Amino acid sequence: MNHKIQAITNFEKGYNCAQAVACAYADDLGIDEELLFRLTEGFGGGFAHMGYMCGTLSGLTIVESYRKCRDMKHMPNGKLETYAHIQPIIQAFQKEIKAVNCKDILEKGDQTLINGKKKCCRSCVMMACDLLDHPWIEN
Repeated sequence: MNHKIQAITNFEKGYNCAQAVACAYADDLGIDEELLFRLTEGFGGGFAHMGYMCGTLSGLTIVESYRKCRDMKHMPNGKLETYAHIQPIIQAFQKEIKAVNCKDILEKGDQTLINGKKKCCRSCVMMACDLLDHPWIEN
């Protein structure tokens, strides 16, 4: 199943937005889905449902960090390379969605429900997967 379809399926099953995105990549990353599910639970709704950074971006960042990070021996330069790699991805999300904070996305976004989920949130889940799967992103 492709990542976008899997992420939307996860989201409709009740995963939060961070879980939906991160867990869609579990097999590709070789990480247990249950572990990813548990690690990302607190990121939904903009950090514990407080409206901060969109949970889809948290899930995206977890996936891309795992892909990019070499190992603990490469600190601190390794993390700087990871930050530099992820920043344009987040900027591309912001350009398309017009916000990065959950509260702002919800205030400006389409509140129409599709299978019980807000259209603006579904758009964020799909956009995160598009960015993770985009060929210009180095893995």
